[in-house]
Amino acid sequence: MSVVRTRRLSRYPILLAVVALAVGLSEDAAGQTGGAGRHGAAAAASESPAHCRGATWIQGNTENRTDTAIRVAQDGLGLTNRWCISPADDVRAHASNHWRAMDASGDTDLHIVYLLANGDQVLFRAHVVKDGPIDVGCSFVEQASPPRELCQAEVVGGGAHNFGFNFAFVRFSLLPVRR
Repeated sequence: MSVVRTRRLSRYPILLAVVALAVGLSEDAAGQTGGAGRHGAAAAASESPAHCRGATWIQGNTENRTDTAIRVAQDGLGLTNRWCISPADDVRAHASNHWRAMDASGDTDLHIVYLLANGDQVLFRAHVVKDGPIDVGCSFVEQASPPRELCQAEVVGGGAHNFGFNFAFVRFSLLPVRR
C-alpha cells in the first residue's frame, strides 16, 4: 500500500503575491496619472522623439501668455499610453513648454490640469484615434470670479491615419482676458 501525502498550500504566500502584484500595478498607474514632475526628467532623458512614435502620438506645446506662472496640478494618460516627455511642473509667465505622449498600438488620450496663481484650474485634453479623428479641447474646471484668463486648444498639424498610425501636433494656450 502506498501512501500519498498531499500538502495544503497556505493562503498567506498566495495573498502576499496578489498584494505585491496589485501594488506594482498601482505604482505604474500612479506614475501615469499623478502629478507631472515625478517622472518627467527620467522620461525626457531616456526617450528621443524618434523612439516615441507608435500607432498614435501627440506632440504638444503649452503656451502661457499670462503675467503669472502656471503649475501642473494633474496630468493623465490612457491606460496603455506613456509620456515620452512629460509636461514641466511649471510654465513661467510668457513662456511655453513642450511634451509628447504615445501609444504603441492604440489611441492616445491625455489631459493636463494647470493651477493658476488665483486658484483657477484649467483642463487641456487631447485624443488621437488610431484610424480616426483628432480631438482637443480646454475648459476651466474651477474659476475665480470674474474670469481673468481664457483657454484655447488647437490642432496645428497631424493626420496620416490612412497609413496605420495617427499623430497630432497640438497647442494649448492660456490667454489673458482682454477688456
